Amino acid sequence: MRVIAYLGVASKILEFLLEEKVDLIVMSQKLSASSVEYIPYMQEEFALVAPPDYSEPTFDDKESFESWLCSQPWISYDLDLPIIRRFWREHFQKRPQTHPTHVIPDLHSVLKAIEHGAGISLLPTFMLDEHLSRNKVKIMYPSFTVHNDLYLAYQVKNRNLPHLKTLIETLKKTV
Repeated sequence: MRVIAYLGVASKILEFLLEEKVDLIVMSQKLSASSVEYIPYMQEEFALVAPPDYSEPTFDDKESFESWLCSQPWISYDLDLPIIRRFWREHFQKRPQTHPTHVIPDLHSVLKAIEHGAGISLLPTFMLDEHLSRNKVKIMYPSFTVHNDLYLAYQVKNRNLPHLKTLIETLKKTV
């Protein structure tokens, strides 16, 4: 078995699958394609992450909290603010009225930028343990998280291929 990893936007990754350049993809959304089957894989939790010395004021109401968040230097991995938008929808029931100060298309680099004081962001908690234990970053407002479902996707015609079944079972055991 050979594993080749690509990073990219969902539509491009789905294109790789449809063109049979890959056998399996991990997606955070189910894009419409009749020849593709999606199965639940895992749920990521995203937390608000900041440098360790970042001020964490208290607020009497959600409007003040939102206003403060909008005034912060946000780091996003995309101009469309995908996880930040979801955070806003879930906690404030509207779209964010903020723009990123920095756009860095790699979550590990976003984390490094936070460590160096460039701003705040929402990051998956699975990548934070070492950085938290070394006091390089902190989670702010831990009750304000957001979840992201991930799916494994493959072409329906390949669902019974032994190597694909083995890969899916192996991936499911790792979470």
